[in-house]
Amino acid sequence: MLQTETSAFPTNYIAQLLPGLHEPLTRLGQLVAADRSTVIETDQPVNHVRVLEAVEAMVRASQLALGFFFAHPSQRLWKVLDYFATESARMVEWLAARPPTQADSRVLEEYQACCERIQSAARDWQLAIRLTLLEKDINEEQPETLH
Repeated sequence: MLQTETSAFPTNYIAQLLPGLHEPLTRLGQLVAADRSTVIETDQPVNHVRVLEAVEAMVRASQLALGFFFAHPSQRLWKVLDYFATESARMVEWLAARPPTQADSRVLEEYQACCERIQSAARDWQLAIRLTLLEKDINEEQPETLH
């Protein structure tokens, strides 16, 4: 398996940002699964389980790419990472707006805390890649040329 050196990340916080999302994503999945009224039929195009799976897939796909981006920033990779961060935050916003309906207040607080943690991480993820673009003087508007 290809691994990216931790030193490619600008800070330890950024290095642990995406791996740290597995815990709140797993916990959200557990909270959703525990509340039968929240899990919509699997034939529906959008439901809690599918949204969580999509976010988890984007986080997994971005882990290695993020380290590579910090070592070798490019406009193309920035666009993919920015898209994944934006969509992850948007999908978790959808989850936050639809908490478990038959849960007690402690579960609802934990559910919202997990959603907030993931959304905050997605904002930090976006900020880190945007700052890298600025630092490396890569124009996000101008198309890259292949040499």
